[in-house]
Amino acid sequence: MGESMNRLLRNVPSNVIATYDYYDIAEGTGIKTFTGFIDETASSAFFAGANASHAYLISDGEINISKRLTTWYSIVNSSALWTKFVNVDFDLGKFNIPKIIKGTGYFQGTWTIEGSGSNLYCSSALIIKIKKVDLNNNETIYAVVSGALIYAASTSVSRFEQMAFNIPQINFKKGENLRISGEIWSAIHWSGTSGTGLTFRLYHDPSKTPQSGAFIVKIPFKLDI
Repeated sequence: MGESMNRLLRNVPSNVIATYDYYDIAEGTGIKTFTGFIDETASSAFFAGANASHAYLISDGEINISKRLTTWYSIVNSSALWTKFVNVDFDLGKFNIPKIIKGTGYFQGTWTIEGSGSNLYCSSALIIKIKKVDLNNNETIYAVVSGALIYAASTSVSRFEQMAFNIPQINFKKGENLRISGEIWSAIHWSGTSGTGLTFRLYHDPSKTPQSGAFIVKIPFKLDI
């Protein structure tokens, strides 16, 4: 693509969705497939911490920009109750016209737990949340779906998730935003052995397939019929 990075990013939130990837005739919806990515540039392809500041959903086309490939968080020498360690909010951008979302949506993506040392145990899950961000920037959660609970004992585990979720009717006004949040939660038991730790990693590499690192969501839009 010949576009500059800045021009491409300005085009991301243009959301008059006129065509769909496929249709659910029974539900009267058109399904649009979105890919999550982060446009931050740095020497590392990994983003440490939560709430990436430049995360987007894009519906089609090549994402020809430097990007972070994963968001991760590490914890060493510590136990924890059920805690959110990774959170990324992927924003579609402001709708240019009112839209209605309702029906069955889908998520596909990969996440990992990377363990080091011994005598360290955890139970962890990936949680996907569907949100509306209104004109005052207030969030409302409309759907939550959780992947399988993974039990890890000082080892590395990779998990590919395929999850369906039911979205109740969400009415978007012009200027409101669809937000998809990916969160990794875990409860950790640490026995006191020094130098042991875990790293939680959520992948969002748009050049990959969902099985190898892409963050994909399929959203049902109500058809005007």
